[in-house]
Amino acid sequence: MLVMSAVQNVAVPPHNLEAEKSVLGAVLLDERHLNSLLVEERLRPAHFYREAHGAVFEAMVKLFENDRKIDHLTVAETLRQGGRLEEVGGPAAIDELAGWVPAAGHAREYGRIVRDNAQLRDLLTTSYEIQASVLSREAPARDLVERAERSVLEVAHDDRQKKIRTIADILHEETDKLHRLSIAKNPLTGTPSGFKDLDNNTGGFQPGNLIDGQVGAGGQHRRERRAGRSRRGAVLTGNV
Repeated sequence: MLVMSAVQNVAVPPHNLEAEKSVLGAVLLDERHLNSLLVEERLRPAHFYREAHGAVFEAMVKLFENDRKIDHLTVAETLRQGGRLEEVGGPAAIDELAGWVPAAGHAREYGRIVRDNAQLRDLLTTSYEIQASVLSREAPARDLVERAERSVLEVAHDDRQKKIRTIADILHEETDKLHRLSIAKNPLTGTPSGFKDLDNNTGGFQPGNLIDGQVGAGGQHRRERRAGRSRRGAVLTGNV
């Protein structure tokens, strides 16, 4: 097949094993990083280049979804129950992951590196598929162009746009979220805005929120007053 032969000509697809290990190690050191990796970076097991790393991350996600603690022992046990512990190198391999973390607080940066490389691999595969379809002339030129555009857009939008989620899936996810919030007794589910009343009502800024940059009447009046002062020689040092 043309696609497979083209892929074989590439020595090593884009990846970063150090970043993958650092992501896993950071979560082992502090399980709170997993939430931001899943929500903010939308990192998934399939984004890992090495299958063993993806299996470890999948075990972490399973523990997270069942409101269980994440550490070396629980991850190893989850993998053992799934028959994949030896596949990842045994308990010793999991213990070693924590030593690969330059700075646990940079977990999201490491996750972004892993996800970016996964997107590059997807783009590489898509480009080969486009070349193969062109070389085989399996459809008219116009259809091939439209198919190529659609394929590249799917890579750009990642898996978030590839599948339509059912209402049942969304309700299940939201129910789990409410359950975790009731246990944590913390109204914040997103990024704090700095305004207590707003955070209590909204749970903080959520992924995908659109923040309107338009300033209200009060802000408009402040701008006018500052403009007046600036005309009288005052120096403005900030934006409204």
